[in-house]
Amino acid sequence: MNANILKWAIPLGLAVIIGLWFMNTYNSVKTMGVNIDQQWAQVMDSYKRRSDLIPQLAKVVKATAQNEKDIIVGAIEARSKATSINIDASKMTQEDIDRFMQAQSAVSSSLGRLIAVAEAYPQVKSNESFLKLQDEVAGSDNRISTERKRYNETVGDYNKRIIVFPVNLLGFEARKYFEVKESEMQVPEMAL
Repeated sequence: MNANILKWAIPLGLAVIIGLWFMNTYNSVKTMGVNIDQQWAQVMDSYKRRSDLIPQLAKVVKATAQNEKDIIVGAIEARSKATSINIDASKMTQEDIDRFMQAQSAVSSSLGRLIAVAEAYPQVKSNESFLKLQDEVAGSDNRISTERKRYNETVGDYNKRIIVFPVNLLGFEARKYFEVKESEMQVPEMAL
């Protein structure tokens, strides 16, 4: 009877160990995927924060620079287009990133034009609200850069984990990095 128990105990023990390893590995990779989604939400939140400053900037500029309506309207429209783009980090493609960055580039460009308008109007340039908003835009750009970096680090950790044996046998797909073209990484000129 002892030999019979041993004959089944060893394979059963191995099956339990393999099952626990599989469950632990699967759950940790799934958790890493959730971390990527959370970090992407932080990236989006940083872009949204910058976009939310545009109406306030436009309001300050509009109060003083009445004849610059086209620039103000353009900034609001660029913001509207950019905030309407939602990307699911788990299904992100390079085309999604390109479309998103094209809209964000338009936002950066419109912010640059708003700032340029302010430079032409000393009463806007010296407005305390405008100066505060200008600082917040610069801070938002820094936050965007930091959150994109954190997102890419999180994706990197996940992608490294899923390519090693035997985790690669579980069939997880690599996630996309948030890679942008050098031309799309330009931030608006901020005259301080």
